[in-house]
Amino acid sequence: MDKKQNETTLQAVLHAFVATLSIILCAKAQRTKWYCSTILDGIAHILYNIFMKKIISLLKTEAIKYLIFGVLATAVYALVKWLTWQAWHSGWASETVAQSASIIFAFFTNKFFVFQHKSSHLLKDFISFVSGRLVLLFLAIVANWWFIDTHPEILMNAFGMGKNQMVADLNIFIQVFTIVVNYIYSKFIVFRKTKTPAD
Repeated sequence: MDKKQNETTLQAVLHAFVATLSIILCAKAQRTKWYCSTILDGIAHILYNIFMKKIISLLKTEAIKYLIFGVLATAVYALVKWLTWQAWHSGWASETVAQSASIIFAFFTNKFFVFQHKSSHLLKDFISFVSGRLVLLFLAIVANWWFIDTHPEILMNAFGMGKNQMVADLNIFIQVFTIVVNYIYSKFIVFRKTKTPAD
């Protein structure tokens, strides 16, 4: 289904909804005048033009696609982690396979759907992508070791919070930081668009 068909379908759904609403409202108000449904139909056009087109446009943006596929990569990780844990009952093995599956899924979805990268150097792109992920994973491990295992008092005293709250807040910060840095790294380094020479 192309863009024009998608927009026509959404508009038809919205019109059907407003038509139903107009029948209910006009019946309750005991009004049979033509302007009742006409006004509501006009509202449907306004709502479609203001909101629906913006939502469609937003869903097509790179950042939103990145977030959507990021959520799906997390779902892949969780599913593989659960399946491999059930099969092997090994923490490190299930974690290794789950992380690997998540990274492979993230690489291909980022390359072909999010950034639509045209490079034919698949292995080079993959190594660059994985390298960035591993660096951030290492930094996350170091942050957890330093601020949670070794010196928890630093953040606890600085922000006046208990250890459990500090651990939760630190990991939320790390996740947000990782998402932002991964996006920037993927966009401008791994999947950067190469300029084609002018004819």
